[in-house]
Amino acid sequence: LLCSCTSATDATFEQAGSASYEGILDDSFTLVAGRFEGEAYADNAASRPVVQLLPEPSAFYDLDGDGYNEAIVALVANFGGSGAYVYLAIVDAKGGVAKSAAVTSLGDRVQLTSITVNNGVIAADFTGHGPNDPMCCPSLRHHREWVYEPGSLVNTAESGTRIRGHVVLGHEVRTFTECDSERKGWLFDQTAGDLGKVYEALATEQYQPLFFEVIGTWQAAPDTGFAADFDETITVTEVRRAERE
Repeated sequence: LLCSCTSATDATFEQAGSASYEGILDDSFTLVAGRFEGEAYADNAASRPVVQLLPEPSAFYDLDGDGYNEAIVALVANFGGSGAYVYLAIVDAKGGVAKSAAVTSLGDRVQLTSITVNNGVIAADFTGHGPNDPMCCPSLRHHREWVYEPGSLVNTAESGTRIRGHVVLGHEVRTFTECDSERKGWLFDQTAGDLGKVYEALATEQYQPLFFEVIGTWQAAPDTGFAADFDETITVTEVRRAERE
C-alpha cells in the first residue's frame, strides 16, 4: 500500500523565494516571487507589513545531516514605520515543500555583507549603527556565529566564548571593544571583582584601554541606564589574560 511518494531535495534560492516563514510576523506567511505584503493596519491606510527576500548573500549546507542542503538566506521586513529589520533564515525543502526551519534577527537597517558555513557553524558579517552613526551610514562591524538546532539558531556566544578586546574602566565608563570587529558595548563584570582588580593593577592613567582576553557573552542592551547608550552589552564571567597593549 503506497501512502505517499515524496522525495527530499536540496533547498534552492528559488524555493526560498516561495517558501513559508514563521518567526518574523505574528503569523506565518508565504513569499510570492520573493515578496510578501500583508493587510493594511487600518482601513484606508497605506501602512502594512512587507517582507522581501534579499538577492544576496546566501549559502547552502546540510545543517541537519540528512544528506540534503538547507538554504541560509536573508530577508528584510518593514512593519509600517521607517525601520528595515534584517533576518537570517534557514529554509529546507523536505517533501518538496519549502519552509523556514529557523529564523533569527540581525537588527534594524544593518548592511549584510556575507553568509558562510564552516563545519556546520553559520557565520554572518554585517555592519550596524554605532552610537554616533546617522541612520544612513552604519559603521560598526559585526560578526555573528550560530549552530543550527531543530527549530532554532543558537548563537555560539550565548554559553560564553573566548573574546579578545580592549577594556576601559572609569567613572561612569565600563566599555569593551572587541578586537578586529570593533564591536563595542557596555561591560557587566561577573568575575567577582577580578576584572576590576586586574585593570586597576595594570592601568597607568585614567580611561586607559587595556587588552583583555575574557570569557563573555554579548547581549542586547537594556532600555535604561548607561548601557542604553550602546547597541549591545557584554557580560564577562572570567578573565583569561590582560596586558598593556
